Amino acid sequence: MITILLRMKNTLIILCAVVLGVAIGAAVTNRMIRPMQVNGMSIGRFEQRYPGFFQGPMVNARLGDLPDGTLVNTGQLTVYMADIEKLLRSETPAIAKQINLNLPIVVEQMAESLLFRQELLEYAQKQNIPKDTPVKNLSEAYQTELMRTTEVNESDIEAFYEQQKEQYGGSLPPLDVVRDQIKQRLTETAMSNKFTLRMNLLAQQCVVNRKWVEAQYKELLLRPDVQAVEKLRYGGKPTILVFAFNDPKLMSAVDQQMKDLKKLVNDKANISVVPSTSRTFLRARYRVGEVNWMTIVFNTTGREVYRTEGQVPTEELLLILKQAGM
Repeated sequence: MITILLRMKNTLIILCAVVLGVAIGAAVTNRMIRPMQVNGMSIGRFEQRYPGFFQGPMVNARLGDLPDGTLVNTGQLTVYMADIEKLLRSETPAIAKQINLNLPIVVEQMAESLLFRQELLEYAQKQNIPKDTPVKNLSEAYQTELMRTTEVNESDIEAFYEQQKEQYGGSLPPLDVVRDQIKQRLTETAMSNKFTLRMNLLAQQCVVNRKWVEAQYKELLLRPDVQAVEKLRYGGKPTILVFAFNDPKLMSAVDQQMKDLKKLVNDKANISVVPSTSRTFLRARYRVGEVNWMTIVFNTTGREVYRTEGQVPTEELLLILKQAGM
């Protein structure tokens, strides 16, 4: 998870990857809209003003006036437009086109790479590690230290085991057999959370070029897929948007329920299914995250009034639509 920040090629994998979500999430019992959070931190002004522009720790960055050609300043390091141009020249036309279509994601990956580099340099200084140490070795030392300082209690292991045993109907091997595997998994999760929190804090020091963000965001909003969804949302009727991973089994279940619902509402509400991959602007703009199935309802003015993960019973959706103005 950490080393991915060191390789810009992984940005291209993120842009092209399709995550197949095959399990439909269970209906959430608490349907109330909760305060929005991104990566464990309450959404700040950047994300409120430009939702979906960045999708990781950089949502915690600040907008500022930077010189033309300067996209991000981390406090010690900088992402320049010249860096993007250099990347474009090094790729095939097809990949260069994808990069141009997803510049915010690429710039965010570059900024996070610089933040991690900055973190490594500070770590090396604290540990009296020579400055000329290869980045790969420094990264490995950093991860080793992160693991050393991450503790998992026996109570955590037992709680996780009982949770899994309940979920899988008691068919798990005895705890003594799988204790080490569970500890490893919980340790990796705790390390990832700790690292994400650190990156979130570092991102607060970053300044992003205000003019560049404004120009890029206008282009994002003009995309046909975005325009289609926005037209429905602000079309004067209650609207249901269902975001689902583009997987045949999942999409079949989603499509069937929405077709049945359309017959019941008789054109008194807008209903749309948005199939998508794991990392798209639309999913980020609507703060869907990595869930397989997300249902969002808007009232007649386009204001969000309801959201939940997983399938919602049709009769409950009808009631929500009536409350939203149908």
